[in-house]
Amino acid sequence: MTNLSAFDVVYLRSLLRDCDHAEREATRGAKLPGRDASWVTNTEGMGNGRAWTPVTRHGMDVVGAGTTAEFFVIRLAWGYD
Repeated sequence: MTNLSAFDVVYLRSLLRDCDHAEREATRGAKLPGRDASWVTNTEGMGNGRAWTPVTRHGMDVVGAGTTAEFFVIRLAWGYD
């Protein structure tokens, strides 16, 4: 979640915001639903490559979401390649 907030999804070397600030924000978001949260993403590790299921009409997108009975947290990042 920190990298989704700090770096451009398409041009990974392009910094969008301060990494320390991004980490604090991601940590706060991850702690909100607590340890019992169920987390999902549209990217999955697959052998040497990665599988990706788009959720927007942008060239690239990444989503991470966590939920419990009380809270829902989502981080969505997108970009054009």
